[in-house]
Amino acid sequence: MKTLYLHGFLGARFGESFSLDVRDPAEAIRALLIQIPGFEAVIRDGAWHVVRGPLDGGVSLDEEGLAVAVSDESEIHILPAVS
Repeated sequence: MKTLYLHGFLGARFGESFSLDVRDPAEAIRALLIQIPGFEAVIRDGAWHVVRGPLDGGVSLDEEGLAVAVSDESEIHILPAVS
């Protein structure tokens, strides 16, 4: 199981953490797109920073990194991107 953390207004609006049985960050995001009404529009219209592993010291992911499998106990963080 992976734990997906939503930060900032994402967490306030949709919930701060989710435990998901997924292969990679892209699959985790797709799972939430399907399950949470309104999540897709917010994700589509925003800019996001995705981190694999602990928030402090984790790996920042680019678009290609979203499809790379993560270990069973890994964390995934989605944060609003800073302009």
